[in-house]
Amino acid sequence: MRSGTSGFLALSRVCPHQGGIVELAGNDFVCPVHGATYNLSGQWIGGQRASSLHQYATSFDPTTGTLTIN
Repeated sequence: MRSGTSGFLALSRVCPHQGGIVELAGNDFVCPVHGATYNLSGQWIGGQRASSLHQYATSFDPTTGTLTIN
């Protein structure tokens, strides 16, 4: 997800609670396994209690248009 003119946010879609693949539902991500809900930044916001989604470090080179996810 783009977070600014040169910033990006890369999240794992694997729910940290039971390993379900979270799905986009409106403006949130929801785990179909147990209902945990995460905002677009990956922070847990409701449903079954779980830790936040894993966030990967990113770097963007605007000269080449290359996004690197570490």
